[in-house]
Amino acid sequence: MIEDQAKNTRAEEVSYSNPRIRSFFKFDPIEFSDDVVCALSFYLNQAIDSIISLLANVPASDSRKKKFQNDLITKLRNSIDENADKFELYIMRNIFDISVNI
Repeated sequence: MIEDQAKNTRAEEVSYSNPRIRSFFKFDPIEFSDDVVCALSFYLNQAIDSIISLLANVPASDSRKKKFQNDLITKLRNSIDENADKFELYIMRNIFDISVNI
């Protein structure tokens, strides 16, 4: 819980709407991050569709398949959401950060 509060505080300290950074890179780093997350979501949805089609051939009850499917989807999406936030913080602090001297 304390780590979550510290992460939120650090996230608020980073200025994502910095015109200087946008003009230096000629694109908005936040849009880059959003595009990466959208690509991950796209591939995740394709993987889920494949898993669902494979589950049709598994000899198990429909309710058990549905529960497995829902649990898997929830875990995968939660993982992407959590790691997308970490990715965004990382790139904004370490890759797209510009020193004041430049």
